[in-house]
Amino acid sequence: MREGAGKNYPVQDDGCGNKLQLYKGLIVTGGQKKNGFVNVAFQGPQYFHEGWVSAQFLTPAKVCAKCKGKGGFGKCPECKGQGNKWCCRYTGKKELCSSCGGEGYK
Repeated sequence: MREGAGKNYPVQDDGCGNKLQLYKGLIVTGGQKKNGFVNVAFQGPQYFHEGWVSAQFLTPAKVCAKCKGKGGFGKCPECKGQGNKWCCRYTGKKELCSSCGGEGYK
């Protein structure tokens, strides 16, 4: 992930000296497009990253047909659907969709 829309911009790091890069299958949200790059964002339970990625490395996600984009089925009985690292991987679902792994998209 770069700091701007072009190869001339530096690659971002995670604050610990590691270069930020996307991995195959990661669901990101996209926004502005410029110079063949797309401004994308993704987040986990304890982080948020935003930067520019070459459009050639991105593929539009499709809503999972099995869970219809919900990522799972029913509320997690332990956290009551609020999402917790220990019981449901922050999803809030008691059963993750086996087709999309709980992402809701493929």
